This record gives sequence, structure tokens and C-alpha cells, in this order.
Amino acid sequence: MLTATELHLSQFWVPHIENFINHGFSVDIICSNVSNKVDILKQKLEDLPVKIDVVDLARSPFKFSNINGYKKMKKLLADRHYDIIMTNEPVMGVVTRLVAKKYRKTGTKVLYTAHGFHFFTGAPKLNWIVFYPIEKWLSKYTDALVTINTEDFDRARRKFKAENTYYIHGIGVNTDKLEIKDESKDIRSELKLDNDDFVVLSIGELNDNKNHQVVIRALGELRNDKIKYIICGKGEKLEYLSNLAAESGVSNNVFFLGYRNDIAEICRKVDLFVFPSIREGLGLAPIEAMYCGLPVVASKIRGPVDFMMTGKNGETCSPYDCKQFAKAIKKIMDDPDLKNQYGTASVQLSKPFCINSVKDELFNIVNNL
Repeated sequence: MLTATELHLSQFWVPHIENFINHGFSVDIICSNVSNKVDILKQKLEDLPVKIDVVDLARSPFKFSNINGYKKMKKLLADRHYDIIMTNEPVMGVVTRLVAKKYRKTGTKVLYTAHGFHFFTGAPKLNWIVFYPIEKWLSKYTDALVTINTEDFDRARRKFKAENTYYIHGIGVNTDKLEIKDESKDIRSELKLDNDDFVVLSIGELNDNKNHQVVIRALGELRNDKIKYIICGKGEKLEYLSNLAAESGVSNNVFFLGYRNDIAEICRKVDLFVFPSIREGLGLAPIEAMYCGLPVVASKIRGPVDFMMTGKNGETCSPYDCKQFAKAIKKIMDDPDLKNQYGTASVQLSKPFCINSVKDELFNIVNNL
């Protein structure tokens, strides 16, 4: 049994489900419907013998509807016996492990994958007050606690009571989607950029956490018309970021492209990937960029520090320091040889995080259970 939100399952778990089935497992799913995309999940799994049930669980732990979701999951599991129950995400992870407590007594193993604890170095105190004691308490009902960054792994191994704690390299970058599908696409031509423009790319929702503002401020520090900044993503901060670009004098240097499905083609035509997030469990977008051969400038935070090697595949900066980001961007722009060295190293450093490697890591944990 695999439990998570329908969006999470659709985005990350289809290759793993297929891998389990190919190795002789049968797989059932219990999911919530937080984004009304259950039909998309069903479509992606239509060629696989997977049973899907939906329960009413919200992402917020404070929603009363979660009680109904708990009751329905309890009812669903009452007539079934699973060798392994795997769960993901905070609310689903709490509910699943509470329901699964009784089944552990009859031999069922419970695996929880933490895709970035809400408590971490520098996290708000409220996160520690709310989430830390819950995760610590539930860890004693967990046979395998799987983490995707080294900070979470070290803390869980030292502080929690799971039977076993593991580290894997994320949930797996889907390399198939990073193969170029349309050779004719050229983002430089689309945006009428010059061949000698130094093009910086970020991918992520336009929100406070993705922190695109620090890069826009960095461009304001540099005041170089040859540096162009492309942002792929939608979100509530579009107007704020547009105004910030105008205030910083770089409106003509910043391009908001919205959601794009041609990321592979874009990555092959830019010079640098910048990942300025304030908080991440790991960060798939920069690893995808690394796979495409780009140097990376990233925030020095939990997650990115696991795939960033300063001075080898790029630079790391404080997410709050636009001067550091400006210095890192200029350093790579001014040294083409260094840019190429970083890009070459990026490809190699991305490999452990790619889907085929991570499928093996996760399958071995499950198989050992």
C-alpha cells in the first residue's frame, strides 16, 4: 500500500510503482485529492494493475475533514493485509501510521518517506513546536524512515526511534523529460536575445520561498544589460517581482515565462541556473539543470548542500544576500572556462539523483523489509 496526495503520486511515484510491479509486488494506492488531479494520476497508471482509493485528507493538519479521512482509511485497511505500507507527506504520514499501528503487530512493515521535515536548522520556532514532537512520537511506529537530505537523516538517526533510518538521493529526477523533443525551439530567438547575452535561468513558483527577488536585486547590483534573467513558473508574486525589477532598473533584463513544458530545450540554451530558495527538502529543478550541463548558483541551505560542491559545479550563497548572488553570477560570467568546468562537473554530480539510481535505492530498502 502506498499513500500520499494525488499530486505527489502523479509527480514522483509512477516510475517507482512500475518498478515495484516489475519486481513482482502488487501495489494499491490510497490518496487524497488536494488539487483535484486524481484523474491525471489514474491516467498515468492506467496501464498498470493498481487499485486506487481516495480519502478526504487536507495538507493542513488543522482541518476537521482529516478526521473523516482517518475513518475512511481505517475502514479501507480493515479488510486487507499488506506486507508493507509506505507513506509520504506530513498529514498523510501521520494518519497512515496511526491506522497502521495495529497491523504492525501482525507483521506489516511501515515505511515513511520524509521529503523534507518542516523543522530544520533556521526553521520558525512554531514548526519545531508543532511538527517535531509529532514526527518523533510517530517514529516509534515506523520500521523504515527514509530521508532525502543529509540534515534530516542525521537528525532522524540521532533523535528518532524508527527501527531503521535511511538516506536516499531524493525521489529521482525523471531524465526522460529532459531529452530534447523539439530541436527547432530556441529560447534566445523567442525572447530576441543576443548570442552574447549571459542568460540566467530559475524554475519555480513565484512565491516567497522560491525567493526570486534576491536574484532580481543581484541584477540591480550588477547593472549589466548583457545579463538576462528568465523565470519559469506561475504564482502570486508576479506583480511584486515585476515591480521590483522596475525599481531595480532591470525590467528589460527579466523575463517571466509562466509555466513551460520545454524545460530541456530552455536549459540547453542558457548559461547558468540559479536556485535561491529559502527552504527546500532537496530541490529537483537545479538537479535537472545539472543533468543538462549547467553550472549552478544555489542557496546554502538544507537540501542543495547535498548536491552543490562550491568551486566544483557552482557557487553557494546566503538566500538573503543579493551581493553574494551578484558576485557568484559575475564570477561565472567573466570566466567561460570556469563555466564549462562547472557544467561538466554538474552532469557527473547529478547522476546519483537520477530516477534509475533512486529506483534501485528505494527498491532495496523495500525489498529488505
